[in-house]
Amino acid sequence: MKQSPSYQQLKKRVYEILEHEAHDFFGRSIAIFLVVLVCVNVIVAIIGTEESINAQYQGYFYTIELFSLAIFTFEYGFRLWTCNINERFQDPVKGRLKYAITFYAFIDLLAILPTYISIISVTVFAAAISFNLLFLRAFRLFRVFRVFKLGRYHDSFHTIKTVLSKKKGELFVAVFLGMIVLVVMSSVMFSAEHGAQPDKFSSIPTTMWWAAMTLTTIGYGDMYPVTGLGKLLAAAVAFLGIGLFALPAGILGSGFYEEFQHRRQKGEAITCPHCGKEITK
Repeated sequence: MKQSPSYQQLKKRVYEILEHEAHDFFGRSIAIFLVVLVCVNVIVAIIGTEESINAQYQGYFYTIELFSLAIFTFEYGFRLWTCNINERFQDPVKGRLKYAITFYAFIDLLAILPTYISIISVTVFAAAISFNLLFLRAFRLFRVFRVFKLGRYHDSFHTIKTVLSKKKGELFVAVFLGMIVLVVMSSVMFSAEHGAQPDKFSSIPTTMWWAAMTLTTIGYGDMYPVTGLGKLLAAAVAFLGIGLFALPAGILGSGFYEEFQHRRQKGEAITCPHCGKEITK
């Protein structure tokens, strides 16, 4: 069915607002409103776990949740409606399905789905059975994932995603190397300390907890070696940990440097998604 020019114009306008391509006052206001709403939701999800605060302001929190649910539901619906403005999702059906499995579309769905499941579960079961569903509280905690929606509103998140994508091979090698060191050191430490402390170093998996805490230089002190060989190994693990965790930091650091250099060479300007002005690097 052929769509009228006014319909297409409205659809394009909504798309530009949602994708931060509308740099007028209304477009900026919508973007700021959604950012503030996401931040409020994350704060409410966090402080709502304090029983005393939740008991006192539960009604306000519930009102904010329902209001946010309505806004985020409309946002998700409008994004599905307008996504085929983008050439990647032009097909009315397949294009929308393709869009629905993208990262940010999944985050948008995750921002509303747990609340709907919670409301439906309470409506269906609470009237018939009086009990506390722990999984409903777990579902409500998924609201904190709305913080990932902020990724739409700043170019920095796109830069991070690009760097992680480009450096995923090197990061995998660093993580794999860390796992090898963890397994080897746990096995050696188990052999050295099991005879002296069979209750603490009872198995290699148990010793892995000690190795992980020592490699990360946290060292809670709940497990520590008492034999000479064990202490020598612990010192070696501590030094290895410093170098091991500096490796991914160096990989990411070089990745960000290369990305910014690449942008400078291309003459690509990083712009603010709200006002459209160039950000000074």
